[in-house]
Amino acid sequence: GRVLMGACGVWHTMALTEYGQVLAWGGNEASQLGSGPSKSGSQVPVAVHRLSAGALLGDQPVRLVCASQTVSMALSATGCVFVWGKSEKGQLGLGVGKSSSKEPSEIPSLKDITNISLSPYGGGAAVTRSGALYTWGVGGCA
Repeated sequence: GRVLMGACGVWHTMALTEYGQVLAWGGNEASQLGSGPSKSGSQVPVAVHRLSAGALLGDQPVRLVCASQTVSMALSATGCVFVWGKSEKGQLGLGVGKSSSKEPSEIPSLKDITNISLSPYGGGAAVTRSGALYTWGVGGCA
């Protein structure tokens, strides 16, 4: 389908199609493609695991995607945030001890989110419907 938006990371690129499919290609050393256990990169778009056409972890359509050096992020239409890749300084936002995710994982503390952003080296930000800003990772604060 037609691409609605793209996101360029340092080593990979992502696209969100009109059917809600999330595709990624490029380097995958940090599992930022979300293609499962393989660390092999791809020169052609591959579907991000658990982000099948129009559904994210239980029929939550994807609305936005972001990419950084080692982290990828998606926002569902219901306001949930999902991340995958590798985190050395909290870039995933999944808490202490969770330094990598080969497939999308929800950031449980973020709800009712309307916008997301990643810096090139992995600081993340999310804005709630009520206008609160949350940041994490490199340059962020919890």
